[in-house]
Amino acid sequence: AVSCGYLSVLQWLTSVDGGDPLWHCWTCGDIASRGDLAMLRWARSAGCPWGICTIEHAIRIPLASKDLILEALTWALDNGCPCNSDERALYRSLQLAVPRGSHR
Repeated sequence: AVSCGYLSVLQWLTSVDGGDPLWHCWTCGDIASRGDLAMLRWARSAGCPWGICTIEHAIRIPLASKDLILEALTWALDNGCPCNSDERALYRSLQLAVPRGSHR
């Protein structure tokens, strides 16, 4: 559901079988790599963990345009996603790669 961007399916999966999805720290990275801010917000509100791998995974395995990934990662960092100096450098390189004004 995550890799295909099916938010409604993900929501359904979390509502069945006790509502305990098999989250891992890469899940938020997978979502961010697709630039899916709505799904990222929902996943976090549903308890999906994130870690320093979130930023790296989203940047190194991009599945969406850079501006959408930047938007998702900016939201993640603004909302407490852990980030070490290596991931911060990757994020800054993404910021430089996105032309000014294209970031929403």
